[in-house]
Order: sequence, then structure tokens, then C-alpha cells
Amino acid sequence: LPELSFDMNFCALQTITSVRGVAIPALKLFPSSPPATFHVLRAVLLLLGREPAAIATWREASQQLHVGVFEELAAYDATQERNKDLWKKVRAAYKAVQKPKDLEKELPQCGLGALLLQWIKQVRVVSRRAAGVRDAEKAVESAEEMRAKKEQQLQEAKDAKVKADEAEAAAAAAAAAEEAAAAAGEGEEGGEGAAE
Repeated sequence: LPELSFDMNFCALQTITSVRGVAIPALKLFPSSPPATFHVLRAVLLLLGREPAAIATWREASQQLHVGVFEELAAYDATQERNKDLWKKVRAAYKAVQKPKDLEKELPQCGLGALLLQWIKQVRVVSRRAAGVRDAEKAVESAEEMRAKKEQQLQEAKDAKVKADEAEAAAAAAAAAEEAAAAAGEGEEGGEGAAE
């Protein structure tokens, strides 16, 4: 799983961090919301754990954009367990961008909105793959547990068969001894009757 996250971080974050010096001042210059960029920025902030109410407006969302956010992007673990409710909110936020080309037009000097959208999509891909790997690992673990249980049952059956075979041999030996004793008892009775 770490290699999935590393590939994603290396590709997207290198580009995003290279434009942060231009992007932050450029976004702060907007007096009103650049709509497409706002939706993507909101999606990113939701994914980073911000409360939806704290980033409901452009002003609130843009105030969250600082160098620390880029560090959070770099540190984000895309392989962690998926929170489906959170991902629904994130997806709804970035799907509100009706024309992804608008992201490039809104901030042509850095293209931050388009880069953040790519980051979200890469996180989503890595997250799904990581979930698939976890599911496969759970299936393997379950199969190994089942195999161990079957081996234990097989061993118990073998042990029971050995005990049954031993009991059968003991019963056969007891029956043979009883027959021998009975035959010996008849032989003595027959010898006594002849002596009289």
C-alpha cells in the first residue's frame, strides 16, 4: 500500500507544491468566488477534514488556504480506510464543477483548481485500489483461517479414527481372549468328564 500512495504523492504533489507560491496570492486577490475553483477547493478541504459549515462560502474556504494546506496534501494517506459519507460530500463538491475547463481559465497563472481536481481524482483511485488490496488481504486471511480449521478437523478425524481402530483392536483382542478362555474352559470340562 505505501507504494500506491507514494506514486500518487510524487506525481500530483510535486506540481501542486511548485505553484503554491503563485496560487495563494492569486486566490486571495479574488474578491468573489471563482466558482469552479471554489468547488474543488471545498472538496479538498472536506477531504482534509474541515467541517462543511466552516467552508460554506468562498471567504471561509479561501481563508483556509495557506502553506499548511499544501503540507496536509503532501501528508495525506490515500490508503487509509474510506469514509463513504465523507467521499459522498467530496464528490458532490467537485462534481459541482460543470465545466472542468473553467478551472484553467479562472487561474491561468497557476492552474491550481485543475491540479487540485487531479489530486482528488488520484486520491480516489489510490483509495479504491487500497480498499481492493485490503479486501484481498482479508479474503486471504479468511481462507487461511478456513484452511487451518479444516486441517484441525482433519486431524481430529484422524485422531478419532486411530482411537476407533485401537478400540476395535482391543475389542477383537478381548473377544479372542474370551473365546480362548471359553475354549480352554470347555477343554477342562471335557477332560474332567472323561476322567470320571
